[in-house]
Amino acid sequence: MTVAVAVSGGVDSSVAALLLKQAGYDVILVHMKFWSREENENSKDCYMADVENACCSIEGASYIVSISKLLKVPFFVLDAREYFKKQIVDYFIDGFENGRTPNPCLQCNKFVKFGYLYEKMKEFGVDKVATGHFARIDYSQKNGKYMLLESKDMNKDQTYFLSLLNQDILSKTIFPIGDYTKSEIRDIAEAHGLRTARKADSQELCFLNGMDYREFLKEYSKNMEEGGNILTTGGKIVGTHTGLSKYTIGQKKGLFAKLPYAVYVIKKDVERNELIVGELSEFSTISFSIENYSFISGNLKEDLAGKTVKIRYQGEKIPIINSENFEDGKIGITLGANAIGVSPGQAAVFYDGNICLGGGIICT
Repeated sequence: MTVAVAVSGGVDSSVAALLLKQAGYDVILVHMKFWSREENENSKDCYMADVENACCSIEGASYIVSISKLLKVPFFVLDAREYFKKQIVDYFIDGFENGRTPNPCLQCNKFVKFGYLYEKMKEFGVDKVATGHFARIDYSQKNGKYMLLESKDMNKDQTYFLSLLNQDILSKTIFPIGDYTKSEIRDIAEAHGLRTARKADSQELCFLNGMDYREFLKEYSKNMEEGGNILTTGGKIVGTHTGLSKYTIGQKKGLFAKLPYAVYVIKKDVERNELIVGELSEFSTISFSIENYSFISGNLKEDLAGKTVKIRYQGEKIPIINSENFEDGKIGITLGANAIGVSPGQAAVFYDGNICLGGGIICT
């Protein structure tokens, strides 16, 4: 069986390739080149950019070349710059322009790192794709479906970011490192002479690569709004903002609201160009709706009561007491406890124990 391993030059994907090679698979390494800021669009060279994308830098490519030589497996570069710009970067910009706080990493996994990669790899006769994500896949004989499971290392579990995938993608995917902890992965890399063994993890949006997202939007958004009023939930004007795109739901610092107590961004009213702020007690909710959902481990949208949901990657799982399907295709979720920081554009990801059921994009 031939497996294409998506590699970035980090320790996780390099060990994923190593483990698959040791297991007897025919492995090929695929390095996906993504859009970068200030890229020389007239150049055919995938690495001609003044500011590199953190996921596909020249340094990362050098690591992959060394991995390819060490494992004695072929190495290909897949130019996904145009597709990545359309599906991920434009999605990010559009979300902020419409008053949301988008999470491009979930979209990247759904459309680029799995969907686009597999479609391209079929041309090479590839049977499955693999990545260095901390997650596991199991096939349930009971319901005849592939199940996305949390990883052994819960501090590194990435099922939240994989929740918008589907059964078709799961059936063609392998997560080789899901049964290991991060420290075990680094030890394996070191024991086998991989240069990536102690390489630091990337913690930011790859296409920003150190740039503040507000500066990025200022440079790349064609529809940056003008400044406007900051209002309390009661409608009192307490200050002015410099453009809704520069603020995120839950933001506390940098509001310049003239109040004797701390306030947080609660809502962005795009139509009125108003920033709504309130106290922490006004920032919590027990209900919200989702759209553009995918129930990766089965169609459970009919009843989510008794399951749990995470509204942010490092957040706690919150119990669900009711779910309701609306005529417009959205699903309403009622929680068993108040949640702080429910933000339109972010993901709500559902769990049944260690099974990731799927997720959707918060819209209200």
